[in-house]
Amino acid sequence: MLEVAYKIVAQILLARLKVIKESKEYLDHENQCGFRNGRGCSDGSFTIEALLIKRREQNLETWVLFGLSQGL
Repeated sequence: MLEVAYKIVAQILLARLKVIKESKEYLDHENQCGFRNGRGCSDGSFTIEALLIKRREQNLETWVLFGLSQGL
């Protein structure tokens, strides 16, 4: 019975998050690569790689933290 309840709650959350995801008010930023239709994570990955290369060329210390999660 709990499994059915979890699925219902998950579908409600998914529907609400889709509205937010597509809203220009909340995610109208170019840096939201993987969260918008037509924009992929590879664009963001390329940008980070280019930034790291430039900082390495200038001998600047750089720390990067990636947080990975499962998609909805």
